[in-house]
Amino acid sequence: MATSGSIDFTLTARQVIAYALRKLGVLAAGQAPSAEDADDAMEELNVLIKTMQVDGPNLFGIDVTGSQAIVAGVGKLDLTTQQPLRLLEVRYKDVNGREIAMTPLTRVDYWELPNKGSTGVPTSYWFHENSKDYAIYLWPVKANVTTESIEFTFQRKLEDVDSLDDHIDVPDHWLETVGYMLARSLIVDYGVTGERAARITAKAAQLEQDARAFDRDPVVEMRPDERYG
Repeated sequence: MATSGSIDFTLTARQVIAYALRKLGVLAAGQAPSAEDADDAMEELNVLIKTMQVDGPNLFGIDVTGSQAIVAGVGKLDLTTQQPLRLLEVRYKDVNGREIAMTPLTRVDYWELPNKGSTGVPTSYWFHENSKDYAIYLWPVKANVTTESIEFTFQRKLEDVDSLDDHIDVPDHWLETVGYMLARSLIVDYGVTGERAARITAKAAQLEQDARAFDRDPVVEMRPDERYG
């Protein structure tokens, strides 16, 4: 039996929107959404993508290449270029290339430090993020630097959908999930009720649960040996 040999199937935002509207019964098979419906649904899709980031991190949104050189006497590292949604791991890399895990601080922990300019090998950090400022604050501060750096793993922000011809910034195994989640988000807008609304809501919840479970690192659970008691 011959197969295609390809694994590159994907959908544009326009196609995902049409998929969702068909599930709602708004579009018939082969019918395209109106310009107004497409624009409104794209706005809802962008809002959905922003919300999807909160319940994470998922493997497809993790970037493992973050690195910032330490500057002598400076305790703040600018991450505006990366704009991470959240930091997952932060490590101090010494001149010998050894990486040492650092301890995260809360905002309160950092601001209650009596001397934020204390010098030494950085062992702790506070990640500050808002719409204009992304930074790691180190403590203590390194007084003298040669090649030391801060290495970090972070969850990146998902890209916006700026055009109906854009692809969605999720892997292909999330396509059905996003389609149903979008349909669920549009239920109220299109006045869908009854059994159809209930089916869409249930299907979206199950797909989301399955997709998020698949997109996380496996966890090994250690249990005490209960054979002897």
